[in-house]
This record gives sequence, structure tokens and C-alpha cells, in this order.
Amino acid sequence: MSESSDAQVDVAGWLDGARVATTIRRPVGDVWDFLLDIEQTPTWRTHLGTVSWADAGPPRMGSDIHVTTSLLWYRNVTMTCRVTHLDPKAGLFAYRVVEGPATTENQYRVTQENTGTRFVMQGRLLLDSWLMRLTGPALKFAEDRMARREVDRLKHILEAN
Repeated sequence: MSESSDAQVDVAGWLDGARVATTIRRPVGDVWDFLLDIEQTPTWRTHLGTVSWADAGPPRMGSDIHVTTSLLWYRNVTMTCRVTHLDPKAGLFAYRVVEGPATTENQYRVTQENTGTRFVMQGRLLLDSWLMRLTGPALKFAEDRMARREVDRLKHILEAN
């Protein structure tokens, strides 16, 4: 079962998004490897069409990620995300949309727990236009529901293998 928390808008206009946590009965290394195999992301984040590394070689800070998704009335929206944190020892992988219709930041954290791996997914959205400020609360509600389903799907996929 996943858990979530309430969101708030900070002074810079960032709306805290969903923070969903669960325990996955798999070793930390397995969960970490699955998260960094980002071509697998659409299997658990089903609103995403394709996800791929833009850069050759192993992922690193500053690596770009290409994402296609459907967003509201737009089909096949292309976004570029940039890795902002990548620390296997701390179990932290984070990225930010740098090109796309909305500025979001997402963070995945994995830590060892007695029964497996504690996984936390957290996001936030920049309310940088009147339209984003107007629709932010509805987007937050939709994101919370979607994030809970995604984390539950991730747990199911990893525990089934």
C-alpha cells in the first residue's frame, strides 16, 4: 500500500506534487537498476509513450532524457528532461523538465529496509503562468491519483519478477 502527503506552493511558485512511498520486496540494487533502465518507465508510468537516454554511455549528472507523452489535448508531446541528481550510494535519482509544456521536477529515492526496498517518488510543478496557477490545484489532484497508481504498478512489476 502506498502513502501520500499534502502539497503546498512555495514562494518561487513551485507546487509540491505527490509524494508516494511503498516497500518493494526486492533488493535495493534491483529497484535502482530498473529505475535507471528508463526505457522500462512506460511499463509503470503508463501515461508516458516512450522514454530514452539522449546521451550515449552510462547515465550521469546532466544527462538528458527524451520523453514523449500525451498531455491534455495534445498528442505526442516531446519533452527533454535533465538529470539533476544521480547518487547510487544515497539511492537518489532526480530529473527536471528543461524543454516541454510544463516545468516539473521528479525524484526517486531507494533505501534498504528490512523487508526489501523503501521506494519514494516525489514531484513538483512550477506554476509559472496564469494558466498553470489556475489549473495547478486540479493538476495536483490528478497527479496524486496517478502517482499512487504508478507506484503500485512499479511494486507489482518488480515483485512479480
